[in-house]
Parts: sequence; C-alpha cells; structure tokens
Amino acid sequence: SNACMVLGVAAATAFNPTHVLIGGFVGMLAGAASVASGDWVSMTLQADCEEEELDREAQHLQEYPEEEKEHLMSVMVKQGFSKKTLEAIQRDLNSQPPDLRRETELRLHAQFELGLDPEARAEDATTNCIMGFSWFLIGGLIPLFPWLFSFSPPTAFIFTILLSLFCLVFIGALVSRFTSSPYDIAIRRHVFVATICMIFAYLVGLLYHYLIAHQIE
Repeated sequence: SNACMVLGVAAATAFNPTHVLIGGFVGMLAGAASVASGDWVSMTLQADCEEEELDREAQHLQEYPEEEKEHLMSVMVKQGFSKKTLEAIQRDLNSQPPDLRRETELRLHAQFELGLDPEARAEDATTNCIMGFSWFLIGGLIPLFPWLFSFSPPTAFIFTILLSLFCLVFIGALVSRFTSSPYDIAIRRHVFVATICMIFAYLVGLLYHYLIAHQIE
C-alpha cells in the first residue's frame, strides 16, 4: 500500500523527492497506526466474545448439569468418540472433586461444543498490535529506500517499482510454502493485484498533477 502512496505522490508532484518522502513517511505511519488499531480492536472484541460464551456455558453447567452433560456426550459422539471412551471420560469426571469437575467440564464444553480453548483464548491484543505496527513499518520503508539515497527521481521511481515487485514475489512464494496454493499462482496473484493498485495510484497522481495542480498555477 505504501508503494502505491509513493508512486501516486511522485506522479502528482512531478517526482519531487521531498514531497515523495513526506507523503511516503506519513502514509507509512498512518497505515501502521491503522493496522495496529484494527488488530487491537479485533483481538479485544474476539476475547470479549469468547469470555461471554464461556461465562454463559459456565452458567448453563451450574443450572442444568445433567442436560449439559448429555449434550456434551452427544457432541463428542458426533465427533467420532467411541462409547468406551465416553464412559471412561464420565468415570474420570465423576471421580473428581466438584470444583475441579466443573472446571474440566467447562473446558470440554468449550473445546468440543464452542471450539475454544479456555487456557489459550484470544492472542494478547497488545502484542498483536505491536507486531502489526512493526511489520507495516518494515514493509512501508521498502518503497522509500530509493528516495533516501542520491538517485535521480526517475531512477528512484523505477527502483521503487522493482523493489516492491521483488518483495511481492517473495511474499507470494512464502505464502505458497505454507499453504496449498501453487507457487506460480500465489506469486501471480500478489503481483497482479499490486500492479493494478500501483498503476491506479500513479494515474490518480497524474490526474491531480495535470488537472488540479495546473489550475492552481
């Protein structure tokens, strides 16, 4: 996204390095703040929702213990547990002290009925926020590198495109490494979408330069 900002500002300001750097750094910081705040809100909301579900399930276990126990067994049967295994689980639960039994039952309900892990719920929102902010800063700096050195503006513009495309190829290859997406498709998808966005940003910058900036002059 910051590559689009850099190319758009470059087109709008006739490749003015100072304006490109200012726009690029502002866009980088604004984007990083947006990603970080979005991650924090998302993670805290997820944690609140999970906490609410667990509290509701704990209340049901307290008010309707037998009904909830039967419901849990039926859920586990649908997930492939044998009758022998369920009987062993039931014996183990009955042998536990009341407080520990309720805690174990809540954990089982959370895992098999709600798909949650009470001991490892939503990832720490602050850590996720810091990581999102940091990674966006690192990625946002890459398109600005050519403008920080003594390249001519057109050369810096070309290097920005090349660096951005190289990073997109690397990211596409990395995605294909950890997913089932084929190597070439993952790379083409990243490069194609980013190229369209960069062209669009560049054209918007040109539109500003030729239609608005000239009118101001």
